[in-house]
Amino acid sequence: MDQQLNPRDLKYFRSLKWTLQTWKPTPALIEKKGANARPYIGQGYDPVFFDLVEDGWRHDHCEVCFVKLCDNPETCQTEGYTADRQWLCRECYEQNVAVSSRLRS
Repeated sequence: MDQQLNPRDLKYFRSLKWTLQTWKPTPALIEKKGANARPYIGQGYDPVFFDLVEDGWRHDHCEVCFVKLCDNPETCQTEGYTADRQWLCRECYEQNVAVSSRLRS
């Protein structure tokens, strides 16, 4: 991918505590009339307009290169680094956050 973050984004991403995790589906609010979905994180919603689906959030994207992360190894990367509900693929984490952290030491 070889995507480099701008200095402002790099500073922000370096400030987060990243954890390597296997990606798993999470709850989502799915619109009853339409294809829109949003992650469910405990916010209120109107059940007239939305269904709460336990494993409805089926993928995320790397914040840098937009590669897809999901639980299907045939179509996605299945693990990456996560912090504050954001994801980085391993390559972008290593090229940006981990490299920058090693340079600071």
